[in-house]
Amino acid sequence: MSYRDVLVTARLSYGVDTYYLQHPDLKLQSLSTPLSEDLKREIKDYLYEWDKVVSPVRNSAIDTNPEHLEVIDAYFDADTYTSGTAFRNTNTNEIIVAYSGSNGVAEYQNFRTNGTEIFNMRGAMEPAAIEFYRRVKENTGQLPILTGHSQGVKLVSTVAIVENVSEAYGFNPAPTFFTEPQNKAWKEVRGRYPVIRYVPLNFVKGLYDGVGEVEYNAESFRTLNSLREGYSGNMTYIASRGDFLSGILLEGVNREIYQNYVGRWLVLDNAGWHLMNEFFLKESIEKVEAYLNSGREWKTN
Repeated sequence: MSYRDVLVTARLSYGVDTYYLQHPDLKLQSLSTPLSEDLKREIKDYLYEWDKVVSPVRNSAIDTNPEHLEVIDAYFDADTYTSGTAFRNTNTNEIIVAYSGSNGVAEYQNFRTNGTEIFNMRGAMEPAAIEFYRRVKENTGQLPILTGHSQGVKLVSTVAIVENVSEAYGFNPAPTFFTEPQNKAWKEVRGRYPVIRYVPLNFVKGLYDGVGEVEYNAESFRTLNSLREGYSGNMTYIASRGDFLSGILLEGVNREIYQNYVGRWLVLDNAGWHLMNEFFLKESIEKVEAYLNSGREWKTN
């Protein structure tokens, strides 16, 4: 698998996610029905505009929307505001399933999902992601490779563990879960301050609201931990040291909340904060490709 392909598709999944946010009538259909040829063409045209005009990557060392990667299927889960896109490499016939992370176009809804799914282990966004992976696997006759960014990497790791996917990648992963004691501590904060006032950022409000919406699902926590023990595939995660989540926290005392990311890690200096753009710089691509070819299990540069 080309590292550049999994990087590109992880980013392009946000473009498809944005397409669905602009076409809410297609969301329910996407969960039950693969993309029609007309929709594939429409999404292809939209991705071209999204890549070049709406959300371009400056100074990218590679083509950020190459012709050899075609969208073959996609879904959007309106209950959790999570989504995924299946791509085919027309040169190699390899299939990549990319799960999008939190999208600023719907930041309140996305971060409310983060609050319920990561802090409370509700387990609501995984079923659609798993069913989508199975649909793509069945319809293509291939074993898809997984990729994603941020919240999307939580879906990557869960699907990989549940389906024992042989190859998976992630960029600046969000935590996979909070433990029950950590969740209890957050709930105590919520009890003292049930409402955040005068905060202009919707993602902060969404996350805070999500923390308090549902009870912690200890069964979901135990299930994931149990399944992780039997995972035999290869996960590879690339993080920026400047990212507060997967850079600083991962290398510190909170590594426990990332333990469902089974596999090797690369933590990059000078790769920006949480977003993906700096991963497309020549220096970052060369470092990651050298690392992947080295066979090392853990490396911090």
